[in-house]
Amino acid sequence: MASHPILAWVADTELAHLASHTRWVFAAAQSVHFMGLSLLLGSVTVLDLRILGWLRQIRIERLLSLIPLALGGFAIQALTGFVMFSAEPSRYWKNPGFRIKMALLVVAGLNALWFWLLEHRKLAALGGNDSAGLSARLVAATSIAIWIAVITFGRFIPYLDGIDLAWVPGG
Repeated sequence: MASHPILAWVADTELAHLASHTRWVFAAAQSVHFMGLSLLLGSVTVLDLRILGWLRQIRIERLLSLIPLALGGFAIQALTGFVMFSAEPSRYWKNPGFRIKMALLVVAGLNALWFWLLEHRKLAALGGNDSAGLSARLVAATSIAIWIAVITFGRFIPYLDGIDLAWVPGG
């Protein structure tokens, strides 16, 4: 039984019933979730590495055209992540790995917003061999670190099930 009205609402949806009572739905969502992760991180990591000074043979302007692919990967992850969450929302919500992952996704979103609002136009104007500024390099390094942490805590979810960590936000 869900302890919060929103969690109870999610648990009572048809999607939740399907995800929790049909084995292949959860497994398919998980597989597609990793495909979305590949699209997102494949795009973002190459761009981040170029901003950090690697892969100089690739123009940053060309890599910026991968942003829609990254957004598509994120959309796939959000949808499939909700399918998996809906299978057992109260259980996931209590899991410290899940909560930390969600907090990191908020930080990743803020970092992406910083990139979009303050850095991407400057980067698009760079010449083929020009270096990105310090601010853009900071955003790129932060992006890589955050996504490594998101993947790590996502993988920890099954292993932290039932563990109560008081320091986890909202715990």
